Amino acid sequence: MELYIEQMACSLLDTSSGMMHQGKLKDDFNELDHKTAESLIKKAFGAHPKDAFLTEKSPVWLRRQQDIEDLEVYYQELTKAWYDMKMKAGLHEVSAFLCIQYQRDNMDEVLFVDNVLSEAMVVQAVPTPSGMDYQTMKINSVMTSSISKKDRFLIWQWRNENLRLKEDPAQIEGEVLHLWSEKLFHLKAEKTEKEIYQVIEQAVKDISFNHGIPQEETLPELKAVLSDVEKVTPEAVAHAVFEHRPDAQVVLKARMADHGISEPVSFDSSRLAKKDRTLKMITDAGIEIIVPSSLLKRTDLIEITTHDDGTSSIELHNIGQLKNK
Repeated sequence: MELYIEQMACSLLDTSSGMMHQGKLKDDFNELDHKTAESLIKKAFGAHPKDAFLTEKSPVWLRRQQDIEDLEVYYQELTKAWYDMKMKAGLHEVSAFLCIQYQRDNMDEVLFVDNVLSEAMVVQAVPTPSGMDYQTMKINSVMTSSISKKDRFLIWQWRNENLRLKEDPAQIEGEVLHLWSEKLFHLKAEKTEKEIYQVIEQAVKDISFNHGIPQEETLPELKAVLSDVEKVTPEAVAHAVFEHRPDAQVVLKARMADHGISEPVSFDSSRLAKKDRTLKMITDAGIEIIVPSSLLKRTDLIEITTHDDGTSSIELHNIGQLKNK
């Protein structure tokens, strides 16, 4: 990958203490800044961002190819909007919000990245009358040249409007939100399997609670149906999870539609984390049972029954071999 950094800016967003320091674009950066920018660009592409697409609500400047000279104005506006959004959402953290304009293999691009700063312990030499004393101290503004799970970034090919985005969703007041794609840039982006699962799982939990339906019944149904599909269909998921509650089905389909899942979407359950591909149950006596989601409908292997008195029974069948682990 051949890179040429044209200009960059870095703003400090400290929503933990309510402070913001806006940086400005510059083209006279030092060697460390240059190495950091190059590393972030390479790490961003290595993080496999997904394609994103403009909508009617997207900022107009994302379409104005001829106005890239106004990037400073866009960055200043974007910095303030993102800081306000983080404050409102309760994301209390310290981050470096960067804008990097560069050429990659003769492609003109801009990278916006919110790099959440980490904590570190440093050793400091302190002069004393008897010599030097060494003290440890904590700092919470360590910037890395990598892309962490908490970071968000957008790659913008401003000459042809191609956009690629990477962000993990945030749970805010019970809602699973993609703050950059849904709120900051208003982009349409395909969701990953993890994001699809998180959206539906949170909706099922909320609806189960509001309708007085035990999650012990609905969450296993959700995991079972998602383990056996190539495409997630709102109607099929709602019917499987809330089979005897049409009212809850309507609410679930509406919640899914609110998050862009109104049509069938491709889904590969093998891409989910192991905890999302299994059902872990713990009894009040402390007995733990872990069942692969793909086996939850195999009544020849396992049966989970809820009785009228509120108790439950779990029966395991056809056990050919039992191992101690």
